[in-house]
Amino acid sequence: MNPNTSNPSVVDYIKNYLHNEYLDDLHFIFQLDYEREDGRRPWLCDFNAADAKMKSNICAVADPMRHFVFSSVFLVQLVSNIAIWDDKSFNGYDRSKDGACEDLMDFSDFVEFHKRSKWPDFGIDIWKEFSPCFSQKKLDDMKEIMDRYGLMTTYLNNGYQRFLLACIVDVLQIMLLDELMDLDVSWKVCDRISERANEYSKSIFATLFK
Repeated sequence: MNPNTSNPSVVDYIKNYLHNEYLDDLHFIFQLDYEREDGRRPWLCDFNAADAKMKSNICAVADPMRHFVFSSVFLVQLVSNIAIWDDKSFNGYDRSKDGACEDLMDFSDFVEFHKRSKWPDFGIDIWKEFSPCFSQKKLDDMKEIMDRYGLMTTYLNNGYQRFLLACIVDVLQIMLLDELMDLDVSWKVCDRISERANEYSKSIFATLFK
C-alpha cells in the first residue's frame, strides 16, 4: 500500500483507506472482541490483547505502510473516544470539585455519534484505564497502548511519516467536529471534545517523534 503509487493527494489517500480498508483491518485484528460483542464493536479488554497483537503483527509484516496508517487512525479514534467519554463524565472533572459542566453529551447523542460516523466505540474499560477520572495513567505516553496491540511497529522516525500522521490527525479532527456538529449538542460540547481529542492526539507525536 503506497500513497505515491498513483500520486493521489495524501488526504484522498487517507479517506480512501478509511472508506475501503480500515474497518476490514479493525475486524481482523480485533476479531475476538467483535465476536464477544456480537459483531458490534471492538471492546478493548486485556484478555483479548494477545490475539489482537498477534494479528496486528501479521498485518505489519504483510503491508508495513498500511499498518502504519491503521495504527495512526486507530490511535486517533481511540483518544477521541476517550475524550468523548471524558466529556460524558463531567468533562474529566472530579465530581466533588467546582466547575463540573452541566452542558454535556447525553447517552442518546453518544449512540447517534457512533451510528452516523461509523467510528468504533472502544468501550468503557479502556477509558477507565487511561482517563484521569479513574486512573493515574496518562495519555502523554502512548507506548503502553501501542505495545499492547502491536501498533506502530513499522514506524520510522522520519519526516514523511510525521507528515502522514499529521494529515491523518487533521482529517479525523475535521471528521470528528463535523459529526459532533450534526448532533443535538451545543457548540461548547463540540469545542470541548474536539480540543481534548486534539490534546490527546499530541501524545501520539510525543511518543513517536521525540
